[in-house]
Amino acid sequence: MQEATKGDVPPGLCRHTMTALPAMPKQLFLIGGRQAAGRTCKEIRVLHTDDMSWTKVGDLGRLYPIIRTGHNATVVGDTGIVISGGFVGEYIEPFYRVDIRML
Repeated sequence: MQEATKGDVPPGLCRHTMTALPAMPKQLFLIGGRQAAGRTCKEIRVLHTDDMSWTKVGDLGRLYPIIRTGHNATVVGDTGIVISGGFVGEYIEPFYRVDIRML
Protein backbone atom coordinates (compact mmCIF):
# COMPACT_ATOMS: atom_id res chain seq x y z
CA MET A 1 0.00 0.00 0.00
CA GLN A 2 1.39 3.38 -1.03
CA GLU A 3 1.42 6.14 1.56
CA ALA A 4 -0.30 9.36 0.45
CA THR A 5 1.55 12.65 0.63
CA LYS A 6 0.10 15.84 2.07
CA GLY A 7 0.82 19.54 2.18
CA ASP A 8 1.73 21.62 -0.88
CA VAL A 9 1.82 18.61 -3.24
CA PRO A 10 3.40 19.37 -6.65
CA PRO A 11 1.55 18.73 -9.91
CA GLY A 12 2.49 15.70 -12.00
CA LEU A 13 5.89 16.42 -13.57
CA CYS A 14 8.44 14.98 -15.96
CA ARG A 15 12.05 16.05 -16.66
CA HIS A 16 12.58 17.22 -13.05
CA THR A 17 15.21 16.24 -10.49
CA MET A 18 14.72 14.89 -6.98
CA THR A 19 17.87 15.20 -4.88
CA ALA A 20 18.82 13.88 -1.45
CA LEU A 21 21.51 15.70 0.56
CA PRO A 22 23.73 14.12 3.27
CA ALA A 23 23.05 16.93 5.78
CA MET A 24 19.28 16.55 5.40
CA PRO A 25 18.58 12.81 5.16
CA LYS A 26 14.82 13.12 5.71
CA GLN A 27 14.26 15.64 2.92
CA LEU A 28 14.19 15.30 -0.87
CA PHE A 29 14.50 18.43 -3.04
CA LEU A 30 12.35 18.55 -6.20
CA ILE A 31 13.65 21.09 -8.71
CA GLY A 32 12.00 22.20 -11.92
CA GLY A 33 10.30 19.88 -14.37
CA ARG A 34 7.58 20.09 -16.96
CA GLN A 35 3.84 19.80 -16.38
CA ALA A 36 1.58 17.83 -18.73
CA ALA A 37 0.35 21.07 -20.33
CA GLY A 38 3.95 21.85 -21.35
CA ARG A 39 4.54 24.54 -18.73
CA THR A 40 7.84 24.65 -16.87
CA CYS A 41 7.46 24.27 -13.13
CA LYS A 42 9.37 27.28 -11.74
CA GLU A 43 9.75 26.22 -8.15
CA ILE A 44 11.54 24.07 -5.62
CA ARG A 45 9.58 21.81 -3.31
CA VAL A 46 10.76 19.71 -0.41
CA LEU A 47 9.37 16.29 0.48
CA HIS A 48 9.79 15.61 4.20
CA THR A 49 10.04 11.82 4.26
CA ASP A 50 9.42 11.46 7.99
CA ASP A 51 5.76 12.48 7.58
CA MET A 52 5.46 12.49 3.74
CA SER A 53 4.56 16.19 3.62
CA TRP A 54 5.50 18.69 0.92
CA THR A 55 6.51 22.33 1.35
CA LYS A 56 7.10 24.89 -1.39
CA VAL A 57 10.21 27.05 -1.19
CA GLY A 58 9.45 30.75 -1.56
CA ASP A 59 10.72 32.24 -4.81
CA LEU A 60 11.76 35.88 -4.31
CA GLY A 61 13.06 35.96 -7.90
CA ARG A 62 16.48 34.57 -7.06
CA LEU A 63 15.58 30.95 -7.88
CA TYR A 64 14.78 31.48 -11.55
CA PRO A 65 18.29 30.71 -12.86
CA ILE A 66 18.07 27.14 -11.55
CA ILE A 67 14.50 26.35 -12.56
CA ARG A 68 14.49 24.40 -15.81
CA THR A 69 13.51 21.09 -17.37
CA GLY A 70 15.64 18.16 -18.48
CA HIS A 71 18.56 19.26 -16.31
CA ASN A 72 21.08 17.42 -14.11
CA ALA A 73 21.46 17.82 -10.35
CA THR A 74 24.70 16.88 -8.60
CA VAL A 75 25.26 16.91 -4.86
CA VAL A 76 28.23 19.03 -3.72
CA GLY A 77 29.25 18.67 -0.09
CA ASP A 78 26.51 18.21 2.47
CA THR A 79 24.14 21.02 1.49
CA GLY A 80 24.92 22.02 -2.11
CA ILE A 81 23.30 21.10 -5.40
CA VAL A 82 24.78 22.03 -8.79
CA ILE A 83 22.16 22.33 -11.54
CA SER A 84 23.41 22.10 -15.12
CA GLY A 85 21.99 21.68 -18.59
CA GLY A 86 18.32 21.64 -19.36
CA PHE A 87 16.10 24.09 -21.15
CA VAL A 88 14.01 27.12 -20.30
CA GLY A 89 15.08 29.72 -22.82
CA GLU A 90 15.75 33.09 -21.17
CA TYR A 91 16.32 31.69 -17.67
CA ILE A 92 18.96 29.07 -18.48
CA GLU A 93 22.50 29.47 -17.21
CA PRO A 94 25.40 27.11 -17.96
CA PHE A 95 25.28 25.91 -14.35
CA TYR A 96 24.10 27.16 -11.01
CA ARG A 97 24.97 26.13 -7.45
CA VAL A 98 22.38 26.41 -4.72
CA ASP A 99 23.11 25.95 -1.03
CA ILE A 100 19.93 24.60 0.49
CA ARG A 101 20.69 26.34 3.80
CA MET A 102 20.11 29.67 2.03
CA LEU A 103 16.54 28.87 0.89
